[in-house]
Amino acid sequence: MPDWKRHSPRRNRELLSMVGIADAADRRVSTYSKGMRQRLGIAQALIGEPRLLLFDEPTSGLDPASRIDVFNTIDMLRGSGATVLVCTHALAEVENRVDRVAVMHRGSLLAAGTLEELREGMVPDAGMRLRVREGEAARVLERLPAGSECTARSDGALVLSVPATEKMAALRALAAMEEVEDIDIATPGLEDLYRHLVQQEAAAA
Repeated sequence: MPDWKRHSPRRNRELLSMVGIADAADRRVSTYSKGMRQRLGIAQALIGEPRLLLFDEPTSGLDPASRIDVFNTIDMLRGSGATVLVCTHALAEVENRVDRVAVMHRGSLLAAGTLEELREGMVPDAGMRLRVREGEAARVLERLPAGSECTARSDGALVLSVPATEKMAALRALAAMEEVEDIDIATPGLEDLYRHLVQQEAAAA
């Protein structure tokens, strides 16, 4: 662990300020919340101004506000030019913050690249949300395109799972239905890609 005593008090306070806990500098660490301790760990990692940082589950066990604070600090580090590697299961939280992704499962590397490259290389089902005319949901369900599956239903709305290879054909078929008033397409997220890759690996085993 980096030694605070080898650095000037001014520099130490700058680091604590950088991670948002300068006002607690004179308190015992034992009084810190878990979120504050996580940020203290980040400040310690910054001693010596490293250009490469590795964080393992940096938001584990934190409340929502503390999780945001930790990721805001990581964003700041990226903005300063440092390379930051984050190992996490909180995929939705990092999805819009990453430049590149490596998907690991049981010690094996399943895929690596930018999020867009992973989306293009994988074929997880596409998600579609339909707004339908009142009382017409059953009629739409009777005429769903081949391979499409309704995963959720509420008044005036249907959520479909459609094989990616059939997405355009399904769009054309749904757009031609008078009962369908609007269609939203959900772009596969990092959690969707992870789930698809793991299922793909299991099927190949």
